[in-house]
Amino acid sequence: MICESYTDPRLARVYDQLNSPGEEFGRQDKIVTRNTIRFMPQHELAAMLRVCRFPGCTWFGDFDKRPVSQSAPEIIAIAEC
Repeated sequence: MICESYTDPRLARVYDQLNSPGEEFGRQDKIVTRNTIRFMPQHELAAMLRVCRFPGCTWFGDFDKRPVSQSAPEIIAIAEC
């Protein structure tokens, strides 16, 4: 995976190179995907979830379920539907 940064620290362009599903049959095709991802603060994500009418959300600051904080490496939202 290659990650490029923009001048806006909330944006990143990510490139993934994947082996094609046919590689086990001797094909050597590579699949390259390019995506731009946007990082947003918790209050923006919470507002988007409210607009989309999600009734509730549980927030974590990492995959070990620590609370969201300034020092937490992630913002993980588990939205109820």
